[in-house]
Amino acid sequence: MNVLDNRELSWLEFNRRVLEQAARTDVPLLERLRFAAIFENNLDEFFMVRAGTLINRSTDDDTALDPRTRLSPSEQLARIYRTVRQLTAREENILTRLAPELSAAGVRRVKYAELDPAQHAVADVFFDDRVRPALNVLSEAEGAFVAGGRLCAAGISEGGVLIAVCSADLPPLTALPCENGFAFILTEDILAARAGEIIGSDDTAVFALTRSADIDLDDLPLGEMPITDAVRQAVSLRSALPAVRLRVSGGSERLSALLGERFSLSQTQVFRCPPSVPLGTEYVSFAEEALSSRTELFYPAFSPRPKIGSVIEEVLDGDVLISCPYEDFSRFTALLDEAADDSRVTAVKITLYRTAKHSRVIEALCRAAANGKEVTVCVELKARFDERHNIECAERLQKAGCRVIFGLYGMKVHSKLCLITLRSEGELIKLTQIGTGNYNETTAAQYTDLMLLTADNDIAADAENVFDSLAGGHLPDGTFSLLVAPLGLKERVLSLIAEETSAAESGAAAYIGLKLNGLTDRDIIAALTKASQAGVRIELIVRGICCLRPGVAGLTDNIRVISVIGRFLEHARIYIFGSGRRQRVYISSADLMTRNTRRRVEAAAPVHDKALKKRVTDYFAAQLADGTAWEKLPDGSYRRVSDGKTGSQELFMAEQENLPAASAVHETPRTILEKSASPNVSEEAQNGAKEVSENQDGYEHHVDISASQEISAVRNNNAEDVSENQNSYDTSVDNSSILSVHDETAHDTQNSGNMSVLSDNLSANTEISTVSDKEPVLTPQTFKLNDMSENRDSNILPEVVSNEATVSADENDANEDMSENKDVTGAELPPAPAEPQKQGIFARIASFFRRLGRGG
Repeated sequence: MNVLDNRELSWLEFNRRVLEQAARTDVPLLERLRFAAIFENNLDEFFMVRAGTLINRSTDDDTALDPRTRLSPSEQLARIYRTVRQLTAREENILTRLAPELSAAGVRRVKYAELDPAQHAVADVFFDDRVRPALNVLSEAEGAFVAGGRLCAAGISEGGVLIAVCSADLPPLTALPCENGFAFILTEDILAARAGEIIGSDDTAVFALTRSADIDLDDLPLGEMPITDAVRQAVSLRSALPAVRLRVSGGSERLSALLGERFSLSQTQVFRCPPSVPLGTEYVSFAEEALSSRTELFYPAFSPRPKIGSVIEEVLDGDVLISCPYEDFSRFTALLDEAADDSRVTAVKITLYRTAKHSRVIEALCRAAANGKEVTVCVELKARFDERHNIECAERLQKAGCRVIFGLYGMKVHSKLCLITLRSEGELIKLTQIGTGNYNETTAAQYTDLMLLTADNDIAADAENVFDSLAGGHLPDGTFSLLVAPLGLKERVLSLIAEETSAAESGAAAYIGLKLNGLTDRDIIAALTKASQAGVRIELIVRGICCLRPGVAGLTDNIRVISVIGRFLEHARIYIFGSGRRQRVYISSADLMTRNTRRRVEAAAPVHDKALKKRVTDYFAAQLADGTAWEKLPDGSYRRVSDGKTGSQELFMAEQENLPAASAVHETPRTILEKSASPNVSEEAQNGAKEVSENQDGYEHHVDISASQEISAVRNNNAEDVSENQNSYDTSVDNSSILSVHDETAHDTQNSGNMSVLSDNLSANTEISTVSDKEPVLTPQTFKLNDMSENRDSNILPEVVSNEATVSADENDANEDMSENKDVTGAELPPAPAEPQKQGIFARIASFFRRLGRGG
């Protein structure tokens, strides 16, 4: 049996899991409606990016096969459309069953034919005053260009097909007078009912068009204009790209067919929507706002506890780990605020991929520059769907006196890295922050992420190396503590997998645990398969795309894969290798997807402090024991665990709510939360956990479960990762990022109680225990960059946040599958283009000797 899955079909399976959240009776009603909206937003982003790319490939060269499943682009598209029709049928079923439950709770969507006289008057006034003036009627002879995402109507008249396009953004719903509860009518329902009188036809329908967003920002005319102007020009082309999907509500089959022809779409690309499935999803956030006082319709309110005191002084006392959204992201913005005003601080350097619309991060950086600090900001202009916002941020930073750099050609800078330099009593001290999520206050309340704050000199030297390389226009190389893509991370991960494989082959206990948003890299999958065959126990928590099939006899028997989908978007990346004294733990900005390992600058940081290491491994263990998770089966399908246990996200929130408020910077409250041990947990794992617990100065540790579904992404800073906006719940209505990531305020190098689990009650099946304070230093190596031809990120997960659909562009990598040099079987693929400029040999030698001078 093949151990590899197709990337696109794997993503659709992820979106199926998101949709199934809308069917859960234990989820509050409006949250269920939101999950359905996230599903639809994610799907729209999927067609914009992934399907758009495949359509282009099928036209250019349909013989170029998917390296994992050997399917041609047209074969993949056929399976995609077939699967999407199955999914939309399920969506219709869920929404049809949800409607009477909402109505019983006083939330009613009223169709035009059901309006009473008073409601009729309101709907007609809205149409006459708002909708009709915004409509432009275009005949067939006029070409009728329709931008993607616009609400439109069409009808068959004597002159052919007429199309009425809404030229303005209209509210998606209108509130109606009613005696009890909240009643509303959708704008699309009003338009559908009144379109005939405008178009002059009895056969009318409303429709929405999805256009491709597959533009290559690496093909920019950089020599002819500033990069900001070039990006603006390229992004403006999106609205004119070809149509990839047509959704039609109402009207005849003939009208749907004629519309498909008008937009050069095959009938497989035309989807007729049943009345229960609206064309748009924005109405969900409007309804939520109107019903905000009905707390029973939503998840219980949750806010992370703030922590007082100087963050700089806290980090100087010892490493700090923050888990969002269970701890407050304001801990990080407070750090930047301190840096801006602290006379000891001389310089601040940071990478920005996605920021909030009204960003406190940007404000702090501008103030730091105004206060005379040297501020360097690497702004990634190619963050999908956030390009215009990032250009605006870059220009604001430049005006404030910051030095702004724009990353590397052909490469996205996706690392979450900040370096603060201060001089105290003549000594130069550097504080480094490395995170798994963006510097975005909005998504930090919706996604689960981790960040490490440290004064470690080796990590600071590596961070300085990364910033110097980016400023110099070459790839970071020669780092020792940090794993930095694309020249070192993948190779180091493969080396660590190989170490566990060798350990298993020699009869020693071996373990690998990975928490990711996506797993597609075929070299890493091949290495994990080999490790499984050698007897390494491998546990994977993969929220979205996972191209590896676990449990395949003789190949992946020792691999388990689960996916956690919940209230928050799971976004943290964790790498665990080994157990006991030789265990190594990293947090990372990188998924193990080809786009991340080969086409992005990413950073993974080791967690050295043994208390913080335990927090991370306990967090991982709690997620493995999540009672609501989905488990992947050998045939590639998923089944819900549903063992009656509480979800990990709920446990993490409960733990935070039971903690006493911290009254001092270093206070580490003990948690009361207890979890029963998982029946699958191995005796060795439990013993290892106890061993660690005994080393914690008598403190009890509990799982701080930072989980958040990346059900949605935040487009334009409110939606984060379909590619990160990535990462679609990759990245939807997210609130649409149904996952939120709040900052965590945990520090404490001795105990870090906010995110740890009682070791005796560890609910997981992991061999994760730590004893050593520091990991052994790896021998420095210079790695060759194999294949830089991967096209881009596209792990789409849109989300609805603040009335905006969000797309995590971080996770959208449209052409990655065609760029790898080999598939798992070793078959050669077309050669990759020339690799980007590397750091010079003399610079690498100088870096090496600088490290020797610090004692390694």
